[in-house]
Amino acid sequence: MSVTRILLVDEDSRLYRLAFARCLTNEAGVCVVETADRSANVVELASRHRPDVVLLGISRQGTREISAAIRLRRRLPNIRTVFLGEGVAESQIDEAIRAGAAGFIDKSKTLEYVIRAVRVIACGQNYYSTNVRDGSLNPLEGDQHTVQAEAPLSILSPREIEVLRHIALGRSAKEVARLLFISERTVNNHRTNLMKKIGIHDRVKLARYAIREGLSEL
Repeated sequence: MSVTRILLVDEDSRLYRLAFARCLTNEAGVCVVETADRSANVVELASRHRPDVVLLGISRQGTREISAAIRLRRRLPNIRTVFLGEGVAESQIDEAIRAGAAGFIDKSKTLEYVIRAVRVIACGQNYYSTNVRDGSLNPLEGDQHTVQAEAPLSILSPREIEVLRHIALGRSAKEVARLLFISERTVNNHRTNLMKKIGIHDRVKLARYAIREGLSEL
């Protein structure tokens, strides 16, 4: 079994961080290479340890962590960043998608759940916890984010669903074309058609729709 190397960065208590890291390390095929309490150091630490996955705890404001994820993606695009959050506003999920995060995991879930999610992400998939997908995260005070009524997945053709799944995984039109053995122009045509069908014309909202429909999972 290959080993998934994890960098854990969380501003929560040191005791929580160490206990969580120890539990992760005790799992077969998982190795925590470093723990840290400041997201500002994430690029430096990732450059030093070259983890497969960065688990990045996100605060209720989330500004620092989102910025750290953006910097990490620019410097080390092969490292997959996953946010760990609890009681996070839905608008932050949109920011996580824009930052190129590979997932968003609810910190209140069991260790077994987190381990499964990390392994899915390490295999190249995206993963969002169930309450992120169904929109049941608690909004922050003053958060005006609303969920638009969306058309059912059943109105899309099998090929459109396939293209949408790749979009949910954060892949570009060029990558999708290569994987599906079709032209980039054909991918863009499928994307345009499916967006018209479900009434969504924004990349982030489209990714959110795909996540809600469970298309970001194995």
